[in-house]
Amino acid sequence: MEQSKIDEVLTGVMVSEADAEVALSNKALTKHVEQEVTVDTIARRAEQGMAVVDAKISILHRLYAAAIQFTAPEDWVLFKAKDGAENGMLMNSGCRKVAQLYGVETYNLRGPDGQKTAQPVLIREGGVVTASLIVDGRAKFTGMEVLGVLAQRTSEEQFVGRNTDADLMSACRTLADSKVVRCLSGLAKVPVEILRANEIDIARCNKGSGYGSSAARGAQKVAEAGVEDSAQELWNEILRRVGGDTEAGSQLLREITANPPKFAGFKTIARLTQKWQVSGAMDKLKKHEMWGDEAMRGAE
Repeated sequence: MEQSKIDEVLTGVMVSEADAEVALSNKALTKHVEQEVTVDTIARRAEQGMAVVDAKISILHRLYAAAIQFTAPEDWVLFKAKDGAENGMLMNSGCRKVAQLYGVETYNLRGPDGQKTAQPVLIREGGVVTASLIVDGRAKFTGMEVLGVLAQRTSEEQFVGRNTDADLMSACRTLADSKVVRCLSGLAKVPVEILRANEIDIARCNKGSGYGSSAARGAQKVAEAGVEDSAQELWNEILRRVGGDTEAGSQLLREITANPPKFAGFKTIARLTQKWQVSGAMDKLKKHEMWGDEAMRGAE
């Protein structure tokens, strides 16, 4: 090959290599510019993300305050710790109100054995009936969920009303729903300062442990329900029939307020908080085998 041809080929190769280097350099520069743009984009997105976070925090704080303000003082029960700290827990009546704000729903109901069920499962053992239910729950407004919430009520508890299986199952389901609401709303343990700040009259709240004996709290509930006088009349009649023997009177009170085998009865009239409890006890007293009306007439 002539020298001129060889020089031409080599020159073309050198030009091609130079072009390639320039192209690679431009590509690297372009990639670097793209990286800088990506960093800027991330920074902007971070700012937007923080704005979203701040907005969510603000909304959740407002929702929390609104939930408390949506309740009444009677929807709360207060507890006082040994160190003097006072906190409120939202009761069932309040949970029903708050559930509307958070969009709370329970699902996946199952018994203690894990089997799906439409209602609480009743377990009978040793004369005691226990209603048991496990549920999952979610709050549509916040997107939060809580799993495996256990609720149990027994026939030995005093809240059960007239102590029928239906009452027990209803109370168990209400407990399950309320526990889910408290978990998802954060209203299971609220400092009284926060309650006051949200216009809850602490003096009107129910009192739990730390505020005197249960009997004293029960007496307060009797007075509030307006049945204190009738309860005292019942006790006076009991003492009259047993000749003033308070120990025998207490035993008689337990007998006429009991609902065997589910409930052993009240030891004191301070625990009588409903009119039907007093009237029911009086009816049983009049029909009592030893201290009833017929027995008393026969002893005269």
